[in-house]
Parts: sequence; structure tokens; C-alpha cells
Amino acid sequence: GTTTGTTTGTTTGTTGHGRTDSSVSRRGTGTGAKETEAGRARALSLSLKGQGSKPPTYYKPGTVNLSSFSYLFSELIQYSQSRVNNTGDLERRLEEVGRVFGGTLLELLHARNSIPPSAMPKEGIARIEACAGGYSGGSPLLYKAQPGVKYAPSGTVRYSRVLDILRFLYTTVWKYLFNKQATDLQQSNEHPDEYMISDDEAHLWVGKYVSVPKDMGNLNVYAWLGGVVQGVLEGAGFPCVRVTAHFVPVEGGGQRVTLLIKLEEGVVLRERVEQAKEGML
Repeated sequence: GTTTGTTTGTTTGTTGHGRTDSSVSRRGTGTGAKETEAGRARALSLSLKGQGSKPPTYYKPGTVNLSSFSYLFSELIQYSQSRVNNTGDLERRLEEVGRVFGGTLLELLHARNSIPPSAMPKEGIARIEACAGGYSGGSPLLYKAQPGVKYAPSGTVRYSRVLDILRFLYTTVWKYLFNKQATDLQQSNEHPDEYMISDDEAHLWVGKYVSVPKDMGNLNVYAWLGGVVQGVLEGAGFPCVRVTAHFVPVEGGGQRVTLLIKLEEGVVLRERVEQAKEGML
């Protein structure tokens, strides 16, 4: 039959059986509607080109847009700031949030670095040779000589030495967060329970878009990163008194972020026992 009327309204016509049908509705199915949509698309394309806009950027799986992180991080700082009275309490709140994240991150990286069943012994706990972190750049797991790394029968990595867990931090954890390993790892000459992980601030995106007001000039937002490190250490069985973040000037301009790790006394005593077992003392 034939149908008369507009393409967007209610149309009235006759069907092939001679009945009148006035309840048929058509929305956007005609040729005119298609031409309208095509015209809008062309107009939008020309408008974007005129503004110098670029095509949308697509990110690799497992990556996060820096702008998105910066927005969430700034909201975290503002939320925490509204619930404290001074800068010290604000840094401690950021540390607590970082500790929770660090513990979750440790579980994630351990799950990814689990040992294949074929490499596991039938009985007991085996000391298996492994490279630091166990994983690098999408390559298969590689196992090389590294004392102090133990693996439970379930395939979960367990570090027994301080230096091994610190290597895991400044290599595997740093590569996961910043796509590079940290610049330096040092032990204090005066205090055997203190270690330092350092990296150039330009390589760390945590405070990239953070502007600290003058009345809070001593605020260090890298306290969140210190909390992440503390969460990883405590989750691995190396409790800390605290991990604090400090700025260190660099010759030629710029500054370096140094995380000062102070381990609990029990961890130091356990390290000495491990060294005595291996004949290092």
C-alpha cells in the first residue's frame, strides 16, 4: 500500500487490505534523516579541524591516563585536607592511603610472578634461583642465582632478606608504576636499619600537576609514595617504623625525591640471623 505523512510524526495511509492505519510512527528511518545525520557528522568534523583538535589517543592495556590520575590524586588531597588541621596530619593521611595501595599492589605483582607448576618441588620449601622481581618486559619468567628468595609450595614468592625485597621495590615495583627502575638504592652508614630509595622528581608523575600553596609550603605529596613502599614492605613481612619522603637538591638544577625507610628492630635482628646462617658474619 502507500503511506503519506512526515518521517518524524504519526503517518496515516492505507494498507493493502483497504484499512486505514493512523498509528504507525517513523523516527529517523527516511532518507532525509540519514542525510541530516551525515551533515551533522561533516559539520562536527569541520569544527574539530578548525579548532586544531587531534584524534582521540588510545592507551595500551594496563596504563592509566596521567590526567585521570592527577585529577583523582588532587581530589584525594582535597578530601584529606578537609579532615586535618595541619600539614603533618595531611601527609600521614596520604601515607595511610598509600599503604593500602601498596599492599594490594604486592598481591598483584606476586600473582603475576608466580612460579609455573613445573618449577615447583614436590615437597617442602625450595630455594629457587630467580632474577630480581621475576618478570621483565613481557618476557617469560627467568630464574637466575639470587639467594634469599624462597618459594612456598603454592608458588607464592617469599623474600627472606632485606636487600632482596628492596631490589624488588626499586626494580619491579618502580617499573610497574613509572616504567623505569629507581635511580639509586643505598643503606645508611650510621644506622643499619635505614635504607634510601631515590629517583629524580622529573621521572615521578605523582606530583606533576600538584601546586602547593604558600601556607602549606612544607607539604610533600610524595608521602603517598612512601606509604606505597611501606605497604609493600609490610605485606612482604618487613614491618617499618615509617617511610618518609624528602626532597634533595641536584647539581645543575632540579631535585631528587628520596624515600627514607626505617625498619623495625626485629627485621634487623632477623637479617643478622640470616647472615649468620650463610656465614656472612
